[in-house]
Order: sequence, then structure tokens, then C-alpha cells
Amino acid sequence: KNYEGKTDAFISAFRFPAEFKEYFKSFKTISGYGGKFTFETILLDFDCTGDIPKAKHELENFLQYGLQEFLDFEEIENHVKIAFSGNKGFSLGIPAVFLGTINPNTDNNEHVKKFVKRLTEIASDTSGMEFQTVDFAIYDKVRLFRLPNTINSKSGLYKIPLLYSEFFNMDAEQIKELAKEPRTVQYKPMSYIKVNEPMRDIFNSIIQDANIKTIKPAMQEPAESVINFSAV
Repeated sequence: KNYEGKTDAFISAFRFPAEFKEYFKSFKTISGYGGKFTFETILLDFDCTGDIPKAKHELENFLQYGLQEFLDFEEIENHVKIAFSGNKGFSLGIPAVFLGTINPNTDNNEHVKKFVKRLTEIASDTSGMEFQTVDFAIYDKVRLFRLPNTINSKSGLYKIPLLYSEFFNMDAEQIKELAKEPRTVQYKPMSYIKVNEPMRDIFNSIIQDANIKTIKPAMQEPAESVINFSAV
């Protein structure tokens, strides 16, 4: 609560049940947590140290040639959260509501990572661009994300939200100037979002593939030749 204006304030990328808190109480760490969890937002990072315009250009192409293959301008403008990180790039938050019901799963972080890779591949095939600034290392289950309108200690700038239309109509220097202070943009309520069936089908196919790979083979009879471990 009341995080705006604070420096280096973060929130978890995924959403955990009460047992996650109990796990931490017991082991004094979140490392190794193996329970189920879910997510409210599909997060992407476009980062390029020393070259913010490059990160911006790649995000522009991802939006135009990747996300707009599924969502129209109004849906992106009203619901997809674009933000300047305050330092070396931009983040994108796609509401999970577009995918329909998200069931808790022990591997949802990997499912999200594969989903983002699929969208990136679509954007690459359509635009002809090789995306180099998308950070695929952010999808560990206990990842933290910087909260909006908090200060990045490395630059002294705010992480600020940007509407789709604003993002395309400003260059990197204009955005950095805006980031000298917090700002607010208005999105429509999540209740306005309709499930996007093609996006949902891609995500569900990723889960189905993962389930097939984890099915254990049927029990088999031991082979006739038996190793004599005492002689090994």
C-alpha cells in the first residue's frame, strides 16, 4: 500500500496461495517452493542497456506485428499496460483474462514463457525482425517486477505507464522527460475484456504439450538380464 513515489518497490510477477507464506515462515526462504500458483498478467520486458530507442523500436514492432494479430487497437489501448521502466527499457502487461480461466499450476511460469515466445515468433515472422531485447530470463516463478510510479534508483526516473497511442507518438527522450515525475493513465475495467479465442488456444496447447511430456510411461516387466550390483 502507498508504494507510489518510493524507490525500488516491487511486486511478485505471479500470484501465490496462503501456503506460499507458510513455506516462507518455515524455511525463511522462497527458494525451492514447489506448490501451485497462478497469474493475472502476462509480463514482458524489452530491455537494452544504453539503447532505449532500440528497445522501444522492438516493442513497437511486437505490438504491431505480434499482439495486433490478436487484439485490435481499442483492446490494446484500453487494457494492455505499457510502461517505461525508468532505466533501460519497457515492460508490457497483457491481462490474463484474454486467455480465459487460468488454473493454478506448478509450472505456470514456464507456460507463460513459452506463450511469450510464440507471440514473439509470430511478430518476427510477420515483421521480418529478429527480436533481441526481449528478456526471456524473467520467467522464474519468484520474479519481482517494479511497481508503477516508483523510482528506479539507477536513474532517478519513475516507472511510468503509457497508453498505446502515447507510446507510438513519443520518442525515447520525450518519454524519459515524462518519467521525471509520476503520472496516471486510465484503463477500462477488466469486466470489458472478452476472451480472445486464438490466444487462449495457443496457451491451452502449451499446457497440453507440457502434460503429454510429463505423463509417466506404463510399468514394464524387468528385463531378463539382471545386473549383479555386488559385482559392479
